[in-house]
Amino acid sequence: MLDTPVGQLIVSACVIDDIIGLTILAVLMVLVTDNPPIYQYFIPFISGVVYVVVLGGSAVTWMPRFIERAVLSRCKDSYRNPAMFTVMTMILLTYLPLMNYTHSNYLTGAYLCGCIFSQIEHARHTFMEHTHQLMTWLLRMFFAATIGFQIPVKQFGNPYVIGWGFLLYLCVLSKLPLAFYIPQFEDVPKNTSYNPFLRDRILAGLAMTCRGELSFIIAAFSLRQGLLSVEMYAAIGLACLISCITSPFMLIRVIEYFNKKQHEYLSSIKPIKLASEECNNTDPPLFLHIKAKVPAFGGMQEKFRNIVNNLGLEIVDRRTNRNGRGLNATVQTDLFVRDTTINVKIQKIAAQRKIKEALDTAVKSMGNNSSIGPASMRRLRNGSLRLSSNNLSSLSLVSLEEDEHSALKDAAMIEDAIIIRGEFIEAKITEAVGVTSKVTVDM
Repeated sequence: MLDTPVGQLIVSACVIDDIIGLTILAVLMVLVTDNPPIYQYFIPFISGVVYVVVLGGSAVTWMPRFIERAVLSRCKDSYRNPAMFTVMTMILLTYLPLMNYTHSNYLTGAYLCGCIFSQIEHARHTFMEHTHQLMTWLLRMFFAATIGFQIPVKQFGNPYVIGWGFLLYLCVLSKLPLAFYIPQFEDVPKNTSYNPFLRDRILAGLAMTCRGELSFIIAAFSLRQGLLSVEMYAAIGLACLISCITSPFMLIRVIEYFNKKQHEYLSSIKPIKLASEECNNTDPPLFLHIKAKVPAFGGMQEKFRNIVNNLGLEIVDRRTNRNGRGLNATVQTDLFVRDTTINVKIQKIAAQRKIKEALDTAVKSMGNNSSIGPASMRRLRNGSLRLSSNNLSSLSLVSLEEDEHSALKDAAMIEDAIIIRGEFIEAKITEAVGVTSKVTVDM
């Protein structure tokens, strides 16, 4: 799901949710202070916004390039990793006290430091290669020691804790209506039970109900500072545990259900199956693969949906990947669509063999007198070159039988229609998303 628009939307929402949680934690630090001035209540909000805008903006623009050019590029390969680790440690030791003493949260400093090095390709690959497995176990040990051991499991038998725990869990479930704010990335196919828009809404709603480690951190801090009683802390822990256990399992079941429905839908629209149906007297529709590499901008996926709808295309499946991590990144969108404006005739194996034999005969009869180049001639013999009317006109069809001549012309006409349609789609999408984009259409 990470290479789909809704998957990336959920990940972005989780990042914003953590930033809001860090701001709430900074505000709680003010609340435990004895008689603070009124302006101190606003400092966490102001400093948090300023740091995220200034330092966060630097983390995705000039700072990663500066580190790469000024430090890493001047180091030998054997010293790059130690130099990178030294720079990261220095930035971290600068950000942590800076955030702490300006009444923001020091965890925000760790987050912003990570943002910087996530933009450096070498740092990302080094981290994944050397510390991924280690970090997995360190995270387990860290949260078990700092959070897991603090949860008063014995209090879970208290009726007060159970009642408040389920009541707080209902508050967590109140985030389900956020699903109605999910934009529609795909149209709902007709005459099928597969509904990608409903899938996106349910997945996003359930993902928003997953409460994670930051909730435990805020609750533990409130308990230490006397803002919560032990019973209420246990109730919050129970609500978070129910969310951590139930939401992932429900997400897995929903994903499996809709994957099954999608598989059934894709199986029902296979061109060969459509062509073989006795009740279907028409040729199956044309299926295309549209690959667009476009500079990132807001509302891109909704714009793609509007474009393909205007072109008479139905999205069967889509994948989205981001090339680069800065503001000038390029987004590659792969759209697998069904063209409702054109049908193509699927040749049977015998007919395809007959066309290839006729084409091979025509090529051999031309010999070296053909206007087609040697490379194109080889591709024609192998059947890998498009059989368009332009290529067909360069061959002599005198030696062919009438049915062979007709079969070749029919195949070339179909190929012409596909080429013209593909070029038209490429031109329209390029015009809509910008001339700097790269759009290709293939069968």
